This record gives sequence, structure tokens and C-alpha cells, in this order.
Amino acid sequence: MQKIITRHGLKLPKIGLGTWPMLGDECTRAVTQALELGYRHIDTASGYHNEAAVGAALSSTSVPREQIHVTSKVWWDKLTPAAMRQ
Repeated sequence: MQKIITRHGLKLPKIGLGTWPMLGDECTRAVTQALELGYRHIDTASGYHNEAAVGAALSSTSVPREQIHVTSKVWWDKLTPAAMRQ
């Protein structure tokens, strides 16, 4: 899979699986299948409310974790330590 190299040297897979608006088992199955098909970039966010489902797929895959890039976004009003604990 082709990669983009950022100015900081991060090698980011060019194509990733977006997980919005998938939830629960549907999301876990989609991420699992994507990893089986060769995807190595998974995109999620705390606001999608599917990070546990993504995590379940990551923990059950035979793909080594160091080969998988996960992008997770945090909404601007959740950037303080106190807000992250909510």
C-alpha cells in the first residue's frame, strides 16, 4: 500500500477505512474485514462513539499492531484534561 510521508517522517497509509457512522458489531466486522483485505489505516473519533468497536477489531486481528495506523480525533471542546475525563 502506498504511503504518505509527513514532514515529521510519519509513514501514513494513503487509503484508510473511515468508521463513521458505524457502531457496535457492524463496526467491528467492517474493521476486521478491512484489515484482512490489506487496509492498514483506520479512522475513528471519540465523537463517533465506536472506539470500543474499533478496539475490539484491533485486538482480535492477526495483523501486528505496529503495522496499523489509527487516526482518532478529539473535538475542540474536549482538549482539556478535565474534559477528557467526562
